[in-house]
Amino acid sequence: MRKFLIATGLACAMVALPMTAAAGAAGPAKFKGKGTGTLTLSGANSFSIDGTVKVAKVGAVAFHSEGTTSGAKVTYTTTFTGPNGNTVTTSSKGIARRTKLGRVYVTRDTVTGGTGRFAGATGTGHTAAKAKLASANATTGTVRFVLAGNITY
Repeated sequence: MRKFLIATGLACAMVALPMTAAAGAAGPAKFKGKGTGTLTLSGANSFSIDGTVKVAKVGAVAFHSEGTTSGAKVTYTTTFTGPNGNTVTTSSKGIARRTKLGRVYVTRDTVTGGTGRFAGATGTGHTAAKAKLASANATTGTVRFVLAGNITY
């Protein structure tokens, strides 16, 4: 259960990339990036992730994600905040998959809006994340992820 929550956090972090990549454009824009975050488990199925995503041609963007897990499924929302204070919000759904690298979380991310130039933003993306708890019974850990997609604002 804990590993699943951690992976969910990674996916959330990936969602942050769409916001940052769009910051330099005035219309449909592709984005890709990678990031890291600190995962905090709260309760049996809830988690939050805070971190930074480095978006190609944009730079570092802060993010905060909150979500839940149920079995191999994960859902969460993420708010990405750019250096100028503009935000992009996303919602994500996905599953955990077994790979050679261990359990990897793969999500489909939907841009649901934002503030400033991103008010009314839309778009979609995908995230792949891997999480690691500090120890077997820990409630904190780290997540690493990559993401890519499109945003229109």
